[in-house]
Amino acid sequence: MLNDLKDLPEEEFLQWIESSIRNKENILGEGYHGAAYLYEGHGYRLVVKTPLGSGVLRWFRLIQLRQEYEVYLKLTGIEGVPACYGLLQGQYLLIAYIDGESLRTAEVNDHQYYMQKYLQLIKNIHLRDVAHGDMKRKENLLVVGGKEPCVIDFGVAVIRKQGFHPLNRYLFNLAKAIDYNAYVKHKYRRDYTNISEEDKQYLNNTLTERVSRWVKRTIFPFIRKA
Repeated sequence: MLNDLKDLPEEEFLQWIESSIRNKENILGEGYHGAAYLYEGHGYRLVVKTPLGSGVLRWFRLIQLRQEYEVYLKLTGIEGVPACYGLLQGQYLLIAYIDGESLRTAEVNDHQYYMQKYLQLIKNIHLRDVAHGDMKRKENLLVVGGKEPCVIDFGVAVIRKQGFHPLNRYLFNLAKAIDYNAYVKHKYRRDYTNISEEDKQYLNNTLTERVSRWVKRTIFPFIRKA
């Protein structure tokens, strides 16, 4: 089912997807969870995400993709989150392509304005009971029009469940803390000596992040030398 894509012939679109996967064409990016393809046609520019592999690995990736679809459903209408057009045949996630540049390489016209909007975007996402959990990667933050933030790739996002779910609540709060830590990191460009009093409330390095930094400082250099 193609939500709000009435001018896009479904059979033709499916053939394009299957051909792109088979011939390894139109690839926008690949990661642990699968691959993303860029479709341009019939007046649309879409990102098509699909799990790769076979057997148990594909099954696991498919579960993650379907959870990402649930995330997009909860975030419908939030400015700064790409629109989602459905989960075609239960395995192809359709997302609007955002014409922006990664925060890693983009020139931001007004850094203060961008960060202010980015912080509000984080709060809006959390208000929908979703925590991204991977915003420290600059590739997951886009700069649109040189000034507006957009968050992409909710593959590891956590949805806060209703009722008594201690593990889920822990993971959700952990992901929330990581989101806010990402905001501070990007705003101050890793220079934590001049953090404002207002922003100090958002900095709370989690045990997971401290362990990750320790591994990068100690284990990774040793592996590269080996």
